[in-house]
Amino acid sequence: MNFNRTKSFKDIWIRVLFSSLLYLLNIIFLTNPDNFLERLGVSILSKVESIFIYTKSTFHNLSLYFENQNELIEKVNNMQEKIINYEEKITKYNVILEENKRLKNNLGILQSIEFSVEYASVISNDLLSADISFLIDKGERNNIHKNNPVIVVIKGKPVILGKVMEVYDDTARVMTIFNKQFYIPAKIMGSNNIGLINGMGSNHNYLSMSYIPYAYKNDIKIGDIVVSSSLSLIFPEGLKIGVVKEIVANDYDSSLKLYIEPYATIGQIEDVFIITKSVKKDEREE
Repeated sequence: MNFNRTKSFKDIWIRVLFSSLLYLLNIIFLTNPDNFLERLGVSILSKVESIFIYTKSTFHNLSLYFENQNELIEKVNNMQEKIINYEEKITKYNVILEENKRLKNNLGILQSIEFSVEYASVISNDLLSADISFLIDKGERNNIHKNNPVIVVIKGKPVILGKVMEVYDDTARVMTIFNKQFYIPAKIMGSNNIGLINGMGSNHNYLSMSYIPYAYKNDIKIGDIVVSSSLSLIFPEGLKIGVVKEIVANDYDSSLKLYIEPYATIGQIEDVFIITKSVKKDEREE
């Protein structure tokens, strides 16, 4: 009962509102019947035009936004490329700076040995073959000759690495101290115990030292430093070779057998120095 009464009440109000609307439209039409539809159409078109203009402006602004976004992304990508290039240049510069610093330091150390030296870079190696040699980027044009001593700087000291075995116009091949054909007269530093150093081939960890009289076995200790002796006709006297790691003293032998751990290692050698002047040559050490 109440529901029907409420519904009837709403229907009456809707009818009243609708009737009022019609009445107002009727008044407008009667007041100016000729312009009624025109005014109504103009009003509708005006609203449509406003909506169109707003929509067009919105799409234009969105287009500009996305264009600006693309330009921004492109600028960011370009900046990232420039940063990467800049970082690469800094890395290369630091490497060159470090190399120059190392070479300057090494050259300063080498001045103490009072021999002229030529700097060279290792461009290839043949460490697994019987030669146990490597190729350097200096040759006859750089005053490099067969049997020139080759040294490196290890912990601030020049040490023997090998000698030039073959010379070409712009390159040379270096025989390392590990080659079985490499010999050099050497002595225990601070004594007159002289022997002969010999390479051990593929064993890059040790050199052998022979012909030290058995009578001197108590004068030699593990850790003693071995240097080149004045008997060498190729290497300057006093260049470091290595340290004594093992002493073999058999009662039935007339001489000792020493195993020397060399200062120089060949696995990571990049820079070497060739002694080019005041070096005596002797075919017996070829």
